[in-house]
Amino acid sequence: MEDKIVRFEKNFIFGVATSSYQIEGAATEDGRSPLIWDTFCKTPGKVYEGHTGDVACDHYHRYKEDVKILKELELIHIDFQFLGLEYFRSMVSIIRKGWSFKKLINELIRNNIEPTVTLFHWDLPMWAYNMGGWLNRDSIKWFQEYSVKVFEELNDSVKFWTTHNEPFCASILGYYFGIHAPGHKNTREALIAAHHILLSHGAAVEVFREFGFKDSKIGIILNLTPFYPVSDSKEDIEASYRCDGLSNRWFLDPIFKASYPEDMKKVLIKPAGEFDFINPKGRIPRACPWMNVKFARRASSEARKVEKLPRTCPWGFHKRWRFTKNIN
Repeated sequence: MEDKIVRFEKNFIFGVATSSYQIEGAATEDGRSPLIWDTFCKTPGKVYEGHTGDVACDHYHRYKEDVKILKELELIHIDFQFLGLEYFRSMVSIIRKGWSFKKLINELIRNNIEPTVTLFHWDLPMWAYNMGGWLNRDSIKWFQEYSVKVFEELNDSVKFWTTHNEPFCASILGYYFGIHAPGHKNTREALIAAHHILLSHGAAVEVFREFGFKDSKIGIILNLTPFYPVSDSKEDIEASYRCDGLSNRWFLDPIFKASYPEDMKKVLIKPAGEFDFINPKGRIPRACPWMNVKFARRASSEARKVEKLPRTCPWGFHKRWRFTKNIN
């Protein structure tokens, strides 16, 4: 059988995505304050060989060269996130001294590359973390104020926005598994952080709508993982559904159904305690104009054990995408 060549439609957009801490560098320059990832990376044993983002790709100094490379790759879209959250505390500006993110955006536009701005990609400032971080309900207000400032500064140049990149990572990996910053291992904290992140998404979407920008859209980025039981046993099937519940439905349901999955609340109440941090009046706006699905892998699940498989699985993506479309 001959392999079929998959041809993309002419309007299909090829692009790339970045994260500020992962590429910028210049960790101590021009007023950049410490982040939880600065602290986490410099904690012995947390990151492979003690690597940090102090220099990274040095994008802060070499952004013009980077844009040139993107142009040579014939890309027409880039999703980037910047270290702006540290600045909204003073409500002065979202720029570092001497370098504005508008310069990067203008450079992209000059090269016919359309920017998408992601407001948060895990890198919470240490000042915010020291005030409780995502465990502090005031973080919702902080994020909303920050979002307003960014919208005011960049709305004339940016048409596509995302509030958060992979809230599962910032909350579950950061506060439960402890393998991402800030490195906590507490079930209740993880669920509180996830809840406040999702509420801050809703708060940002609400103020975005109030601005009434023309031809602009805002959404969220979720990393979804399809889980498959290793056998047909009842125990493995239930384990698979629970894994799906924490990794996927715990984030999809609040956004599209304005509620958390009841089956998972029953599972999580023992390690997390009562869900008294969920205010019934603090609902997340159900309408989400668009959602970016990041898919890296599938996973098999077994009772008392979860084993992540090393390879991605296209048919797994198809099933997960169908599920996402059905609930929207």
